[in-house]
Amino acid sequence: MLSEVGTLFHRTHNLRQLMDLLSDAGHAVPADLDQLDVLTPFGTTFRYDMLPMPPDFERRSARDMVCRLRKWAEQQLRKDE
Repeated sequence: MLSEVGTLFHRTHNLRQLMDLLSDAGHAVPADLDQLDVLTPFGTTFRYDMLPMPPDFERRSARDMVCRLRKWAEQQLRKDE
C-alpha cells in the first residue's frame, strides 16, 4: 500500500514502522489490527534463526489478524482505483 499511495520507505521488517508510515499517509491500519507488529520477529528472528516459538504465541489469532489485514488492504486499494 505504501507504494500505491506514493509513500517512500526503506526496506524493513519492522511492521510498526510500516504501519506508522501508512497512518502518516492517511491510511491508518484499523484499531483491531494495532497489535500486528507482534509479528515483526517472524520476518527476522524466527525467519533466519532456528528459535523455539514463544509459548504464548497464538497461531490462529495471528492468522486471523493477517487475513483481516489483507482484506482491509485490498479494500483500500480498490477505493483508490
